[in-house]
Amino acid sequence: MDRTEQRRRVHPDWDLGGDEDSEGLLDFAVEATAGETVLRVSGEVDLASAPALASRISAHSKNRLTLDLRQVSFMDCQGLAVLRSAAARARTTGHRLTILSCPALRRLVTLFGMQDMLDIAPDR
Repeated sequence: MDRTEQRRRVHPDWDLGGDEDSEGLLDFAVEATAGETVLRVSGEVDLASAPALASRISAHSKNRLTLDLRQVSFMDCQGLAVLRSAAARARTTGHRLTILSCPALRRLVTLFGMQDMLDIAPDR
């Protein structure tokens, strides 16, 4: 799928032709065990898809959530804002949010000096 075809899936209200879905350019997979939920995300996190990411994080943010972003190919400041909000919410509720990072997120965290705001696991 080329970039033009991908962009046709960005937002359900935009008439760009072709099939569109509300989750934009993101794909999600959930793996739940007794004590932890792993939410795997792949694709691009941007202005159009960040709300879908926020919604999925919120739906799965029980006691311990591991957010696997290693297959995210692009992330802008909207994605970073979603993660910052989710991390703050996890701290105030006593939940745990661990992030497996992608290069795009590492760049943003370094650029904005947010290393202490997000619990990013070491590279595996």
